[in-house]
Amino acid sequence: MFDLSVETIAFASAGVHVLGYAAYIGFVRRGQIDANPLSWLMFAYGTGLLTFLEYRSGASWVELLLPIACSLSSVVVAALCVRATRIPKLEFGDVAVFCVDVALTLAYVGTWFAARNDLTGAYSKLAVIALLVCANLTTVTAFVPILRSTLSTPSNERVLPWLFWTGAYALLFAVTMQDVTSISRLSLLLYPGLNAMLHFAVALLAMSRWWRPHAQSCLETREAGAVGIGLFTTRAIRRGGRAFVLSGQMRRWESRTQEDAG
Repeated sequence: MFDLSVETIAFASAGVHVLGYAAYIGFVRRGQIDANPLSWLMFAYGTGLLTFLEYRSGASWVELLLPIACSLSSVVVAALCVRATRIPKLEFGDVAVFCVDVALTLAYVGTWFAARNDLTGAYSKLAVIALLVCANLTTVTAFVPILRSTLSTPSNERVLPWLFWTGAYALLFAVTMQDVTSISRLSLLLYPGLNAMLHFAVALLAMSRWWRPHAQSCLETREAGAVGIGLFTTRAIRRGGRAFVLSGQMRRWESRTQEDAG
C-alpha cells in the first residue's frame, strides 16, 4: 500500500513530464526546435514497449504513470516531425544506431515470447528482468542521434523541456525506490535513473550554445507576426553586409504576402 506522499510524488512526476511535452510541442510547432526524427521515432515505439515490459515485471500503477505519459507524448512529437517534414539528410552513424535499436527491440520481443511459452516459475521472472535490462539498453541507442545533433548544433533544442523531463524522472526514481523490496526489483530503477541522466545530458548540450558561440547556427526560425514563421540571423550584420549564403534544392515555397511573392 502506497502512502499518500508517494502517490503525490508519482502524480507530480507525470504532471511535470506532461508540462515538458507541452512546452516541447509548442516549440516544435513554432519552429524553434528542430526535433531529431530518428530519436523521436525510437522514443515512440521504444517507450510503449518498455511500459508494457515494466507492467509485466510487476511495476505498480504509480510507477507506470510517467512511462504511459511518455509513450503517448512521444507518438505526438514523432508525428509532428513527419508532418513538418523535418527530416534532414540522415547521418550514417544515426542510421547504424537505428538498425541496432531495431535489432535489440526485435531480439527482446522474441525472447519475451519464448520465455512466455517455454519458461515457468523463477526462470520466467528472471527472463522478464533480463528483458527489462535489454530494453533499457535501447534507451541509450535512441538518445544517440539527438545527442549527436545537439552537440553539433545546440540551437536545435531548447533547455526548458529537457529540464522538466530530468526532474520528472528524478521524481519517478524516488517513487520507485520506495517500491524496491528485493534485489530482483532493483532493475526497475534502471528506467528512471538512466533517463534522468540522458535527458540532463541533452539539456547540458542545448545550454552549451551559451558558451560555445562557434557551435551556433547563423540562422534561426521563429514567429514573425502576421507572416507566420520567419527566418532570422542570430548575430548583428552590418548594413550592406552578407548575412548568409544559402545553397541547395528548393523543395517547397509558400507565399504568405504579396511581398513574399515578389
